[in-house]
Amino acid sequence: MPYGLNRFQKADALHFITFSCFHRLPFLEAPPTRETFEFVLEQTRSRHRARVYAYVLMPEHIHLLINEPPLILVAQFLIGAQADHFTRTAGRSPAVLAGPLF
Repeated sequence: MPYGLNRFQKADALHFITFSCFHRLPFLEAPPTRETFEFVLEQTRSRHRARVYAYVLMPEHIHLLINEPPLILVAQFLIGAQADHFTRTAGRSPAVLAGPLF
């Protein structure tokens, strides 16, 4: 991602966010992983009162169209909750999602 980009937050604006899997590996190919992401997305949406307009799960990345609660809080919660869920269910914490690309 290019450095030095200006990022703007305005009330009720929509944002298109892309998350890539760690090393762009196809972690999201497995149905349990996709279901975990959807579960965590719903937790994130309700906790931060976000409106999710669309999302696309690809084998190695995610596209998300969301309104604007504080985006960094949503991204941090989403990535952290995904890791926590994997730790509880799989007994380990793989780095499934890398940081968001706003």
